[in-house]
Amino acid sequence: MSWKIVLKSETVEYQLDDESHQTYPIQLVNEEFDSEPGGYKEPNDTVCVATYEADSEHGKFTWKVSARRSGFETYAVIEEVFETTTPNPSINVEEPSFDIEDDDE
Repeated sequence: MSWKIVLKSETVEYQLDDESHQTYPIQLVNEEFDSEPGGYKEPNDTVCVATYEADSEHGKFTWKVSARRSGFETYAVIEEVFETTTPNPSINVEEPSFDIEDDDE
């Protein structure tokens, strides 16, 4: 069964100097699958880390998201969104929404 991380939000809102702004469309720029040791006598876990980017009038935003299919499980779950970067440290940005899509459906 193959799967991938999918983006559920096309853009996100962000705040800068008490003004609301919106990014341009978010796009997948990199996706890496890896294998990590599973639990005792379990198959290895499959881990995916995907990088998404969006431009805006203030610069580029980047998000990395990780997901895992553990051992004998038939489904994957989003673990976390990490390494969010913004073009300006004073920007307060929403986190995009991600989900898992099975390619076999």
